Amino acid sequence: MSSSIGVSLRKWRENFTLTQTSVARKMGVSASVVSDYETGRRKYPGVQFLRKFIDALTELDVQHGGEKILELARIEPVPSGVILSIEEFSMPSKASDIVTAVNGEVVACEEMLDRYIFGYTVVDSLKAILYFKGNEMIHLYGATNERAIVFTNVEHGRSPLVAVRMYPFKPRMIVMHGPTHIDPIAIEIAKAERVLTVISRSPTVKDLVQALKDVELISKVSNEQAAQANSSP
Repeated sequence: MSSSIGVSLRKWRENFTLTQTSVARKMGVSASVVSDYETGRRKYPGVQFLRKFIDALTELDVQHGGEKILELARIEPVPSGVILSIEEFSMPSKASDIVTAVNGEVVACEEMLDRYIFGYTVVDSLKAILYFKGNEMIHLYGATNERAIVFTNVEHGRSPLVAVRMYPFKPRMIVMHGPTHIDPIAIEIAKAERVLTVISRSPTVKDLVQALKDVELISKVSNEQAAQANSSP
């Protein structure tokens, strides 16, 4: 039994093309511990070890672009109306330009406004809660997780933040459309996960989607103004 567990651990690590050393370092243990479990010298890894092992595989893969997780996500197409819009920017845009575009109010991690965003996904939060489970959240991340996930039909904001916390991929930015205020617990989760979180005051979802389509234009104007300011005597 213990030897078959070890074979499985090694198989999964090798499927993710990771070394024992890198996995052990991520887990906070020595490489010999991982080796001992893979070879069966140590018997029956506990639940805590297995959880750390899985977390190490997924987190290391995310750091390298998430290719292996994407390969594993052989899942059905998303039903109509769950994802309202998904785009990759031709050039990365600053998070601050997205806040401007969506008439946003920052509620967590304001210090991250200078980070670059490479795309966005607009999702109906109510339908997403009903549809997505497990690795199906992968649909939200498009070509990269370095993007803004925009949730519509949000009431207090706790459910989207809990979903983000539970999933190994973390977006760079979350925008929530609908709430007048955010649940304090949601804000604490956003801070703990280090995710810039914003409330959009766009009048309608249609206005919100159009505003996101205009982000690259806003970024272009912002960059031109910055260049002019820097060149002024």
